[in-house]
Amino acid sequence: MYAMLCFGKMISEPFTADRCMSCISGYFNKMSRPKEAFNGTARSLEKMGYLRQVDKNLWCITQQGVSAISATVAYRAALKSRLLGPRYMADVRAKLSNASNYVFGVDEKALEIEDKILADVEYGFRKKLELRNSADKRNIMKMQAD
Repeated sequence: MYAMLCFGKMISEPFTADRCMSCISGYFNKMSRPKEAFNGTARSLEKMGYLRQVDKNLWCITQQGVSAISATVAYRAALKSRLLGPRYMADVRAKLSNASNYVFGVDEKALEIEDKILADVEYGFRKKLELRNSADKRNIMKMQAD
């Protein structure tokens, strides 16, 4: 859902299922019926008010959808900071700042360093989420057993 909203925001014009699926193909290429999966997701987003169907196979993001993207980004940033720690995130920001050289344009080596830093952050974040979620499941099962 989030990727579909981001696609809609990125192109900022009505889009077809085929156009969206070709851009974010990683989300649909393992499904036996990708167009049906797209339509199901699009209809769910429409019910939430985040997408609007403007024609039979034409969709566009709504202002509510744009706001949902911003809310998701803010939530994930706060969650990352909470799970990984503010000191860790401050160190990440310092590393990113040191790696970047935007004064004279894009530096390919700096971009590779940034990609590595961000991939490490995402990996650590996912591991922390897995630990938290498994602990939550254990607590629920323990409460149900009591």
